Amino acid sequence: MKTFTSLRATLFACALTLFAPLAAHAAPILETGIAEPGDPGDYIVTDFNQRVFGATFTLADESQITSIGFGAGRFGSGTVFGAIVPVDPITGFPLANFDQLAATALGSTLISVPSSGGDAIGSLSLDLAAGTYGVVFGASQSCPSCTGPFTFSDAIGDPMLFESFFGSDWHDFSSDDIRILVNVPEPASITLTLAGLIGLGWLVARRRRSLPAAMA
Repeated sequence: MKTFTSLRATLFACALTLFAPLAAHAAPILETGIAEPGDPGDYIVTDFNQRVFGATFTLADESQITSIGFGAGRFGSGTVFGAIVPVDPITGFPLANFDQLAATALGSTLISVPSSGGDAIGSLSLDLAAGTYGVVFGASQSCPSCTGPFTFSDAIGDPMLFESFFGSDWHDFSSDDIRILVNVPEPASITLTLAGLIGLGWLVARRRRSLPAAMA
């Protein structure tokens, strides 16, 4: 009976730990526009036009970023550079210009644009302190051949969007709207992962206590 109970506890703890990542879902802390599935795309990012779009977002508490993304058009493909960057506290625009964007990024990723359109998401694991940041997408010095389509989208709330075109200075882009996402883990995912780790810790402690008794 004791062996069966121990085996059941082992299987339960392992299941919690192994399947926690599979159950994890991303929750947006920034979502600037509604999804536009099937949209052909309205703005094109290429290595020629050196176009970069972005948005400013503020974290009230320390947060773990898991991914970033944007709404992509269905008549396009390619790879787009994405990054989280420091911003000027007054203007809200990135501190660096196009030439230094990749070098000054707090974290970056390359995002494959789906040919069918929809959200193009790139994994980006990054711990950020409370504060204001920028998320950018487009071409960059680290990805000179990056290209991809962005879709026009109806705004959610009042996002602060910005743009750089042909390597120009940053300017306000809030008169037009594009869908930009910054994601963190859902609380349920974090809870499940912690439960698995606690279960394994309890199992290890129990085995250590029972080992001397078994050897006696």
